[in-house]
Order: sequence, then structure tokens, then C-alpha cells
Amino acid sequence: VKLGWTRVKIDLLKKRPIQCFRCWHFGHVRGNCRSDRDRTGACFRCGVLGHTAGTCNVGLPKCVVCEDLGKESRHRLGSPRC
Repeated sequence: VKLGWTRVKIDLLKKRPIQCFRCWHFGHVRGNCRSDRDRTGACFRCGVLGHTAGTCNVGLPKCVVCEDLGKESRHRLGSPRC
């Protein structure tokens, strides 16, 4: 793409799978969620209720979705490791 006098290379972002904002699992949305877990008010970085990722002071991040699935979980929810 040409922008003014400069040529700029543009890389498209990869398409992300749909994700439920209630249980945080992938492949469905809140309206179709059948999980008994409601993580609506939990931190995206560590999965604990009561604070947000911006104020999280937990040492290491933990992906509760990967933990639920028995996978390695030392990463933030939604990272490329999920």
C-alpha cells in the first residue's frame, strides 16, 4: 500500500476463533453456553475474581481454559499458546 510518499507493507491479522465471555472457552458464545462456570467478573490474566488484568499483581499468568483442558497453563488467556 502506498501512503503518501512511502510504501507500507500490511500484514493481515489471523482470524481468531469465537470465544464465550461467560466461561471463556472457545467455539461458542455466551448465549449458547452450557458451562456451570461463570467467569464474567474474573481477571483475564490469572482467572481470579475481584480484579482486572490491568490491576493484576499475581506473579505468573495462568490460563484457566487450558488448565480446565489439562494443558500447560502458564500463559495469559487468549495467547497464541491456547
